[in-house]
Amino acid sequence: MGAWHDEQAHAAFEQRLREMTPSLWALYAVVALNLGVWLANLADGMGALQPATADLFRWGASSASAVVRDGEWWRLLTATVLHGGLLHLALNMYALWVAGTQVCRWFGNGQFLLIYWGSALAGSALSLHFSAQQAVSVGASGAVFGVLGAV
Repeated sequence: MGAWHDEQAHAAFEQRLREMTPSLWALYAVVALNLGVWLANLADGMGALQPATADLFRWGASSASAVVRDGEWWRLLTATVLHGGLLHLALNMYALWVAGTQVCRWFGNGQFLLIYWGSALAGSALSLHFSAQQAVSVGASGAVFGVLGAV
């Protein structure tokens, strides 16, 4: 009796979430943006599995010298839609899809976007401090971790 009741309660909860947020347009848009940028990178001749650092930088990768010294603050956001190859993109988008579906349903599309882009910016800033001083930094990992944290 207990297991059946738990399954029924879970199904009712999921149904209420679907009613509250019937369309996950924000999640679809973020995934489409990441995939679209990657496809544009390929069309521009960037390597699919291991793009060159110079190509990533030209497209907006983050680095301490560019952001801090040259004042190119916009790289903190553009870097979040660039990826270091197909595997990097696939893993980020898979994790985003799994966690993002729930977060988007729980919080709604607007709050999902706030969580995603706020986490993306925070992740870029932390990456800039810890790893992008000698290299470039790319990827949606900071945003994905923020969405996972919201779960």
